[in-house]
Amino acid sequence: MNKWLNLPSRQYRTYVNGPYQYEKRSDERGRLGYPVTRESPASGGRYNNFQGGAITYKFGATSAYATWGNIRDQWAAQNYELGPLGFPSSDEYLCQDGTTSNDGYESYGASGQNFQNGQYLTSGRRPPTLGYSSVLFSKLTYQSSSQYTTAISQASTAWNALGSVQVTPYDPVNPTLTNVEISDANRPDVTWAGLYSNTDFGVDTIQMNTAKLGNASNQRNVMTHEMGHALGLAHNCKSQLMDPISNSSVFAPQFMDQAAYRQLWG
Repeated sequence: MNKWLNLPSRQYRTYVNGPYQYEKRSDERGRLGYPVTRESPASGGRYNNFQGGAITYKFGATSAYATWGNIRDQWAAQNYELGPLGFPSSDEYLCQDGTTSNDGYESYGASGQNFQNGQYLTSGRRPPTLGYSSVLFSKLTYQSSSQYTTAISQASTAWNALGSVQVTPYDPVNPTLTNVEISDANRPDVTWAGLYSNTDFGVDTIQMNTAKLGNASNQRNVMTHEMGHALGLAHNCKSQLMDPISNSSVFAPQFMDQAAYRQLWG
């Protein structure tokens, strides 16, 4: 009952720089509508069906979660909690729907949802998760003239924890090919706080925009995000490290970030 009454409204933009849209999701006026069944047993949990979807709870979980629409249809086709996905482990969240200009990060059109067995589903078109890569022979070697040395070290540690690609600074004692050059720029005229650029010839670059970077948390998030681009990840979904909108509370690869990384590098 509490879940039904307290599902948060969805805020999104249907096109770049468009007005914000709001979708109410709680109680009978929201996405689920009225209940159509009593609370019933699931395999390892409970569920309640509604006009527009269902709320499902796995025994021992900290929360129940709602499913509806295209994501619920995909989950149903895989036999709900009895299938390979198991129970939902998050509510629906927003995903980027396509890539446009530098302001494309404002356009959220798709949705995603996590499930307990290390997988996720997305509504509509699968959000982009893979992009260009600067990795060579399982290494991402960088040279830096940036002032954000702490953020670079923290970002390297976060990605190296996944184990498949080694992110390492250039060592003149044991020289190797530099994949990425990290530098600073002072650009109050642009929207980006960090920018990864892949080149067909020469060394790829990461620029940190001193005019747009705030505290240490913001610097850490942006640097780890841009290093993710250098590792071959494109923008994906809200709450993830590769969310196109900077989130200063996220410092390491999250669920979908890790899935994209594993898809690339194992």
